[in-house]
Amino acid sequence: MGRGSLSLLLGSVGSLFVQGVGAILVARLLGVTRYGLYTLSLVPTALFITFTMIGVSGAVTRFISYHAKKGEEPAARGIASSGLVLSVTVHVAVAAFVIALSPFLVTSLVHSGSLVLYSELAATTIPAQGIMNFMTGAFNGRFMNSYTAVILFSQAAIKTVASVALIFLGFGIEGAVYGFVLSYYASVLLGFVFLPRVGLSKPVSFMADVRKILRFGSPGYASNIVRGAATQGQLILLQLFSGTAAVGAFSALSNLASLLYVITNPVSSTSFQAFSELSAEQGKAKFSKTYPVSVLVNAVLLAPFIFMFVLFSHQFVQVLYDHGYENYYYALSIISLGFLGVNFGSYVQLSFLSGTN
Repeated sequence: MGRGSLSLLLGSVGSLFVQGVGAILVARLLGVTRYGLYTLSLVPTALFITFTMIGVSGAVTRFISYHAKKGEEPAARGIASSGLVLSVTVHVAVAAFVIALSPFLVTSLVHSGSLVLYSELAATTIPAQGIMNFMTGAFNGRFMNSYTAVILFSQAAIKTVASVALIFLGFGIEGAVYGFVLSYYASVLLGFVFLPRVGLSKPVSFMADVRKILRFGSPGYASNIVRGAATQGQLILLQLFSGTAAVGAFSALSNLASLLYVITNPVSSTSFQAFSELSAEQGKAKFSKTYPVSVLVNAVLLAPFIFMFVLFSHQFVQVLYDHGYENYYYALSIISLGFLGVNFGSYVQLSFLSGTN
C-alpha cells in the first residue's frame, strides 16, 4: 500500500499541480467573464458524461485485483477486455447524443448560442475520457500505479501547455477548448502503449462480465447522476441569476480548492486496491486495521491544508488571480470547508465499500 500510494501521490501531485497552474493561467488570461463562458461551454459534456458512470473503472480495479489474487488469471484478463468494450460503447453513444443535440442543449441550458461550436468540440472528448478512466482502473487493478501517474500527468501537462499557448496566440475561448480536447486524446494514445501489460484476452462470457460490472456499479449510479446534475446545475443557476462572471469566479476557485484532492486521491485509490485483495483473502482481521489507518492518514494530511485555504482565502485570490475574481474570494473558504468530512472517513468509505462489494 505504501509503494502504491507513493506512486499515485507523485502522479497526482504532478498532474494536479500542473493542471492547477494551467487553470490559474487560463483564468487570468481569459478574464472572469470569458472564463465563465469557457466553463459554460463544457456544461453539456460534463452533465451527460455522468450517465456513463456505470462503474467500469471501479469494477475493473476490483475484479482484476480480486481474480489475480485468487490465481484466476483468465477471469482477470477477460473482465479487463469486457470493461474496455463496454466503456467505449457507452461513451461513444453518449458523445453522439450530446453532439447531435448541442445546439438545443446550449441554448436551453446556458442560453448562449455562440457556445455551440465549443460545446460540440468538448463533447468529442467523451469517448477519450471513458477510455482514460478505464485505463486508470485497469492499471490500478494490476498495481501498475506508475502508468496511471504517467497518463494523468500527461493529460494535465498537454492541456496546460496547449491551452495557454493557443490563448497567447489569440484563439481565446476556442484555444482553451482545443487544449482540453487535445489533452485527452494524446494521453489516451499514450495509455494504449502501456495497456497490453494489463493483459487483455477474449472473455469467457462477455455478457456475464457486463452483468458483473453493472451489478458492481449500480448502487452508486443514481448518486453519480444526481451529483453530476447538481454540480452543473449550480453553474446554470449561477449564470441565470448572477451572470457569467460569477460562473467564471466559482469555477476558478473550485479548481483551486480541488488541489486538496492531491492528498486524498492516492490514499483512497490504494485503499481500494488493498480492500479488494483483503476481500479475496477473507481477511476480516486486517480490515479492522486497514480502515482506521486509512482514515487517520487522510485526516492528518488534509486537515491543515483545509484550514489554510479557509483562513487565507482572500490572500490566495489576490495573489493568484486578477481583480475581477477578488470579490468572490469567500467562495474558496466555503468550498474548502466541504473537505472536512475527511476527518470522519468520507474519502475512505467509498473505497472500503467498493473493495468489499
